[in-house]
Amino acid sequence: MNIETNAEIIESIQRESELNCEENTKNVIDSQDASVILNMLKTDKNSNNKSKWTNSTEEHVQNICKSTIELSRLRDVDLKVIVRYLKKKGIPEMKESESKYLKLKKLYRALKLSDASSDTLKIYERKSKSNAIVQSLQTLAFSTVAKYRKSDLNIIYAEYVWPSRLSEWQAQAYKVKTSLYDETGLLENDSRVSSERNQSTEHTDTDQIEDRNNDLNDMDTSFFYVPAFSSKRKQYEVSCIDSSHLLTRTRRKCCKGGLDGLLNDAWNKVAKRGKTNLSIAMTECVIDPMSVPFAVTHFSEDVEKAIIEEGYIDEANLCRDVRQWLKADDDPGITARDRIRMRLGLRRRLLRHVTFGYFPPPGMFIGGWPSQLWEGLISNIDAKTLLYSLANGNTYNTRAFSSLCGETFFSELTLYDRRRQGTVTASEFQSFIGTTVEKMYMKMDPKRLYFQN
Repeated sequence: MNIETNAEIIESIQRESELNCEENTKNVIDSQDASVILNMLKTDKNSNNKSKWTNSTEEHVQNICKSTIELSRLRDVDLKVIVRYLKKKGIPEMKESESKYLKLKKLYRALKLSDASSDTLKIYERKSKSNAIVQSLQTLAFSTVAKYRKSDLNIIYAEYVWPSRLSEWQAQAYKVKTSLYDETGLLENDSRVSSERNQSTEHTDTDQIEDRNNDLNDMDTSFFYVPAFSSKRKQYEVSCIDSSHLLTRTRRKCCKGGLDGLLNDAWNKVAKRGKTNLSIAMTECVIDPMSVPFAVTHFSEDVEKAIIEEGYIDEANLCRDVRQWLKADDDPGITARDRIRMRLGLRRRLLRHVTFGYFPPPGMFIGGWPSQLWEGLISNIDAKTLLYSLANGNTYNTRAFSSLCGETFFSELTLYDRRRQGTVTASEFQSFIGTTVEKMYMKMDPKRLYFQN
């Protein structure tokens, strides 16, 4: 006795079931339906691409519709044609876009074929999805964060660490033991106004020029600059760029491209009028861009008055702030309290352009100021204020805190390099240093006698 394979057993069961439901099937697909389906198969370019249905007959189509095996052997494009016809006939539950498994399953039901052929449909059934693996929170967070750009991640991280870094910096910073930057201590019972301030406001409209003598409630009393601590000398050491260099750089930027969001038009108009010492060559920075006298003229009181007459109020305010800062560093006979007050106008102007803790921070320019110049001016103002708490007696000569002494020393040193090569031998360097030190000692000797013929 031959052993039948599983396929043969399934096929025999299907044929038996088909014989039992043959009468029912005849009522669904008759000869007329088979003729229409055959014509549709012949005219469909996807089904009849290799003339598969050209020589077929109506009886062949009817036999296919009676057999689950024959239906399962059809291609998906052939099943779409049959489904299309049955939908037109009034069986709307089927869709051509469904998978072959679903189309066969619904065709068996529509044609009233036996369900015993369900085993043959397993090869068309899609494998069920395995149980989803729950990912860890770390993996989910990483996949979400990975969607952001690197620049955005830098901003997020910077804003996250900013509070802790700021607290750490403030804890390690030098503690100011003076109330010179305290808004109540600075102006308490003090309504004095410098003579220069009174004179400069006589010709201005108080509604146009902001009053610099009001209280400093809007002043940020925290220091931007923190002095370095020397572990070798066990002391804080204050350093900053010399005011004369900052002044010439400020004037040069004002002439080339404007400053603080303001153009150089106001100074050009004043220079063209010819009523001040300002000239077009000076405003366009053609001659000696690093000249301190030219910079002082650029921000002088006469130029400020002429700018106001031209109607440039914001430019006049800028001119005034720079001049007041310079006078606080250069003029004698001014109290420490007044010097600090005179610097606050420029400091307030600089700080209004930046919001600490907001990222990304400014780049090359901060509110129209070059970032190096902006930091240099802020550091200069804060360093000279901090020095009051570090100096003996809480006072010092503001003009003595300068780099001009060192610059004078090196300028004297370069005078002995007759060859102007910039490099000297070891013996020449020893001779140059000795001669320069001797001259500098004579110039700075407090007991030196002066003779006048």
